[in-house]
Amino acid sequence: MRDPEWTRMPGEMLHGQGVLALLSACLRGGSADGPALRVAVGRGVLCAFFGLGAVCLPQGAALAQVTSNILINPKVPDYMVPYQERSVPEQGDGDWAALGIRAGSFRVSPTASVGQSITSNAYATAKGTAAAFETIEADVKAQSEWARHSLALDAYRRIDFYVGHKDRKEDEWSLKASGDIDVTDADQISLDADLNRVVFNTLTSSDVTTTGAIVSMVYDHQAIGATRTFGAGRLLVQGERYHVNFLAKGLLPAASRTYRDHDIYQASVQGEYSFAPSFMVFSRFNYVKTDFGSTVSVSGSTQNSEGVRLIVGARKTIPGLGRATVAVAYSRRTHASPAFGPVSGLSAQARVEVFLSALTTIKGEIGNRIADTQLISTAATRDKYVQIGVDHALLRNFKLGADSRIVWQKGLIGSDPSKFLSIGFRGDYLASRRFVIAGRVSYTSRTYPQSVNRPGIKELTGGLTLTYRI
Repeated sequence: MRDPEWTRMPGEMLHGQGVLALLSACLRGGSADGPALRVAVGRGVLCAFFGLGAVCLPQGAALAQVTSNILINPKVPDYMVPYQERSVPEQGDGDWAALGIRAGSFRVSPTASVGQSITSNAYATAKGTAAAFETIEADVKAQSEWARHSLALDAYRRIDFYVGHKDRKEDEWSLKASGDIDVTDADQISLDADLNRVVFNTLTSSDVTTTGAIVSMVYDHQAIGATRTFGAGRLLVQGERYHVNFLAKGLLPAASRTYRDHDIYQASVQGEYSFAPSFMVFSRFNYVKTDFGSTVSVSGSTQNSEGVRLIVGARKTIPGLGRATVAVAYSRRTHASPAFGPVSGLSAQARVEVFLSALTTIKGEIGNRIADTQLISTAATRDKYVQIGVDHALLRNFKLGADSRIVWQKGLIGSDPSKFLSIGFRGDYLASRRFVIAGRVSYTSRTYPQSVNRPGIKELTGGLTLTYRI
């Protein structure tokens, strides 16, 4: 199961855009390089580490972001790459990476996983119902190895079987195709299309607040973008569309979810410039329109709306020590209903990564932002958060990690104030290029002030997964 808000930009370790690598090659949950970290061991685990929901795009089309995150990972110019330090997740699996299968001019990389997990709260309720569940997961990727242009295909399927709870069987899948057309050495056109079915928990997510607990939906996504490279800079332009349909499966009656179906249209322009390998600046302008059709709703989470956001930021690297990324943004969203006024304000986020050694990375992040752009809802909140974590590799083939995050949410439109807490530990043992054993333990909770008169949600989840990859 996924949790709604998660995005991956080029060079970033997250492999999903919250809700699948758009969630397809992305949204799997984990490392961009290692299928081991991509193996989810059950509901709540992914959200405990990242908090999900968004879109994963290829290097050329890196703009899509149905998310409130304003930290951008700019792409380093090719001639500066040798001078860049990398965090432990960015280093990938190295000599332990799966090689894939050569099929003509494509490299095909299949993986299959089985897992056993337990949860203290299978239905995401205040009371909590403990359950065990098995996970079966399969993924097949195909990447072209052409001298020019590129094409990537991805087919993914995941099923969770809850022991003794037939109504909690979860089925997720995605089909994705993305390609880059190299018009010239400096100009590139990117195309993306995918179809996804996802299941996620909206109450133990740090980024989305709705009245539903466990929700499933099918959505399709298309994007077209263009990239212009000039010396140490890049200019990216992209347009995209999502069509979201909520399914009957879940803890709410089907009738109570049909009004959530909607379309999202987004246009983005992003600029990046590297003054040196150690200093880069970036900026992005987004326009987003959410259309629920002719449905009239009194809910702030299902309002037709239009919004804009301007982001400006920079990344500074200190060789031998670490790097810092900071960004500020101004956003404004207006709603079709006169009952809901506009939401506007400033946001700020900062991330620091300390490279204690090539095998150890400590990371910290703080933010105060307006969260008003989400895949499943137009409810707006003011989020203040702090998160810290560490990644460590033993002998390169045993990767350990710990992450913690606390978020204070104040509802602006259509949501109650709350506090979200997550703590997670993970380990991945690469027994060989083909076999990976992964373990996860996480605790998540969402609590509300007494004035809201709403029970909190808590969950403890853990499990083991065995992955075979070629």
